[in-house]
Amino acid sequence: ASSSAASPHYQEWILDTIDSLRSRKARPDLERICRMVRRRHGPEPERTRAELEKLIQQRAVLRVSYKGSISYRNAARVQPPRRGATPPAP
Repeated sequence: ASSSAASPHYQEWILDTIDSLRSRKARPDLERICRMVRRRHGPEPERTRAELEKLIQQRAVLRVSYKGSISYRNAARVQPPRRGATPPAP
């Protein structure tokens, strides 16, 4: 993978973290995402932040402003699936 794309492990970890924070009704902000990725997988917050930025550029993650704070969304769960993309399993 090129350095401009997020590593596949990170993409999975970050998207899983966003989903699990949302399922617990916690706001997926940068601090919570970094803390949870570190607790589960070990990498430093700086690395997670850099990978999160790559995912935003790839449009895999959306950065949204909500009630004056920045939080993050799994784009696959927000936008309708693109044509040709396989829908997520129920």
